Amino acid sequence: MDVEVQEKDAVKSASGDADRLRLWLEGERAVAGARDLLLETGADVELASRVSLGIDAAVFVSEDDVEGTVSQIGGHRVVRYDGALEIAGGELCLFDDMIVQTEGYATAPYVSISVPTAFAVVDELDLAALRADLAAARATGVLPAYLTTALATVVDQRRWLEPLLPDDDAPRRLLLCADGTLRDGPGGRVVSADGSIDPSHHVPPAEDAGEIARFLGAAKVVRALRARLGREVSVAGYDGKVGSVGAGRTDSVFVASDDASSYVVDIATSRIDRVPDAVATVVEQTLCARAGTGDGGDAGRAPEGSERVLEALALERFLPASADRAL
Repeated sequence: MDVEVQEKDAVKSASGDADRLRLWLEGERAVAGARDLLLETGADVELASRVSLGIDAAVFVSEDDVEGTVSQIGGHRVVRYDGALEIAGGELCLFDDMIVQTEGYATAPYVSISVPTAFAVVDELDLAALRADLAAARATGVLPAYLTTALATVVDQRRWLEPLLPDDDAPRRLLLCADGTLRDGPGGRVVSADGSIDPSHHVPPAEDAGEIARFLGAAKVVRALRARLGREVSVAGYDGKVGSVGAGRTDSVFVASDDASSYVVDIATSRIDRVPDAVATVVEQTLCARAGTGDGGDAGRAPEGSERVLEALALERFLPASADRAL
């Protein structure tokens, strides 16, 4: 293998590891059936070796602790990082120059996003800023630019999206703290050795949890489609049309469009379908009707043909009760 090929492979590997770290920060699995683990600096490597991670899991280890780690982790991919896991104002470096930065959400409008950036809601100030963005988006129909750039994401995004997703309390990634505590992420719940979470650690959702989830879900869809399609995309409800946000919706489906096509995206299954505009309209109207946010006398009633459309898109779980369907 020549030097140029080796360099390209190294860049590809570094980029893949940075994306994997992004998923870890979001609270998502990078590989089905596996849970990536990040060890804080000074964490007990021997303790980490006893944690069940699944096949193809990655283990992020501080450069200061990496010596001897490979032999103890037991076949998992070890990814070295430099820096500290500071949820607001931190930097983690992979392969010398691949940087992932973390910032508090309240600082988002002022952050230069030139590297992968994860915004975290860590205190009341951050939460107030998030709710202010939600209110502005509800009033204007526009998502903030710093949430839709491809380099951005939200720490613990999976947890914020839970009101839209099927119940699944199993940790999808793990953090081994320097004090020996195993958690399901930064500032997350304590995880036992068998991978379970104490039910007493469950925090009841806020009243606006569903709205926040739809807001962050829409931004997630825009980022994903822009990266996939390489062009501008908008999401129904956040497409610049004032008053178009469907309040009260807690489904996981988003209708998106660009200049050429319409798309139906289900973030619960990661399924993306390119569909005719008419089909996209039926999906959006049906799910708004399900939430009781239809227009005028049609509120709560699905449009004609909705049953066939949703079944074809594997969305039959969102069909209204038969008595409420338009005949």
